[in-house]
Amino acid sequence: MAITEQGLMAALGTVQDPLTGQDFVSTRALRNLQVT
Repeated sequence: MAITEQGLMAALGTVQDPLTGQDFVSTRALRNLQVT
């Protein structure tokens, strides 16, 4: 199973920031994600 940017974004969309209670993707806390 290959790791893709879309797969990582989907997974990180379920992880909540403990300070805001929102996920990392919707708050744009995650920037410049590169899969190599």
